[in-house]
Amino acid sequence: TASQPAPTSHPMPHAIGTFDVTLAPQPTDAAIVRLSIDKLFHGDITGAIKGEMLAVSPAVPGSAGYVAMEQGTGTWQGRPGQFPEAPCSAILFSSGSPPFRE
Repeated sequence: TASQPAPTSHPMPHAIGTFDVTLAPQPTDAAIVRLSIDKLFHGDITGAIKGEMLAVSPAVPGSAGYVAMEQGTGTWQGRPGQFPEAPCSAILFSSGSPPFRE
């Protein structure tokens, strides 16, 4: 039997810094909110992200959800590059009690 090489452990790199976010409402005809996203990074990563977000807030109190597509450019440890982001979140509640009922 052939021996397998031992797995190599690579520590996850970390970056420390802050970022500023500007969200600006955009025109839409739907019950969906559309926002433009501008982020500026300061610290170990410097750069900017531009993107679009779609969000909903149904009639049920506390329910909401969003999805965003973003494209960033920046510098980390002296190396320039680009990176995509696709953040999303959903908090869903029903108008009934568990199990969820209409």
